[in-house]
Amino acid sequence: MTDHESASILIVDDDEDILSACRVLLKRRFGTVVTTADPRHIPALMAENQFDVILLDMNFRQGDHSGKEGLHWLSRIVRSTGGRGPDHGFQFRGRGRGGDEAGCS
Repeated sequence: MTDHESASILIVDDDEDILSACRVLLKRRFGTVVTTADPRHIPALMAENQFDVILLDMNFRQGDHSGKEGLHWLSRIVRSTGGRGPDHGFQFRGRGRGGDEAGCS
C-alpha cells in the first residue's frame, strides 16, 4: 500500500451527485473517503478522524456564489487544526454548460 492509499479525505458539498462521483473516483486513491452534504457536520467528523485532505465546497445556499460560507468553514477547520492552513485552495465557478472558470492559490 502506498502513502496515498492510507490517506484519508473529507469531501463537503451540498450536491449529492458531486459527492457520489468523488466517492467513486477517490476510493481508488484514498484509504478512507468520508463525505457530507452538510457543513455543520465538519466539527464532529474532524473530532472523529484525522483527515489528510479536505475538499470543501465554497457555497451551500442556492443562488449564493459569494464563497462566504466556505470561508467560514475553512476558518473553523484552520482553527481546529491549530492554525495550520491548507496548502492549496481552488475555486470553481460555473458558467453554464461546457464552461467553468477556475482559480487556485
